[in-house]
Amino acid sequence: MNFQRSPFFAVLLFGVFGSTAEPVVAAPHREAHIEVELVAENASIQPGKPFTAALRFKTAPNWHTYWVHPGDTGSPTKLEWSLPAGFSAGPLQFPYPHRSEAFGFVGLTHTGDVFHLVTVTPPETLAPGTDIILKAKASWQVCDPENCEQSAADLELTLP
Repeated sequence: MNFQRSPFFAVLLFGVFGSTAEPVVAAPHREAHIEVELVAENASIQPGKPFTAALRFKTAPNWHTYWVHPGDTGSPTKLEWSLPAGFSAGPLQFPYPHRSEAFGFVGLTHTGDVFHLVTVTPPETLAPGTDIILKAKASWQVCDPENCEQSAADLELTLP
């Protein structure tokens, strides 16, 4: 099943990011072959109530990133959070990959618009009316059939 293009994934995505509140999107990090950003499902957060954030990749045509277990070649996407005191983040979730073959090697990859979901939990003691800045360092490898580039970006997302 191709998770990124299936009707199920569209329903899941709109279910996660199509709630009554508008999703929050930070300014994207752009490179020649990829755009990267942090997004959140809700326009604001509540003390102690977990919410879904995501690392979003949008790759150029013919370019891809790698799954958590990349196959014969490639490096998986990583996300290291620097969260405010009392916040916690679950593991980075990877949608179902594509199987790619090049030069006799098999890779498990993601293409196009990809959302890596993460459950973030604020502390019960979070003061209402406070803007929170979520920071993370993302690292990834983006490749086309003949070239690969290792890259990283410091990302931020501000939520009320």
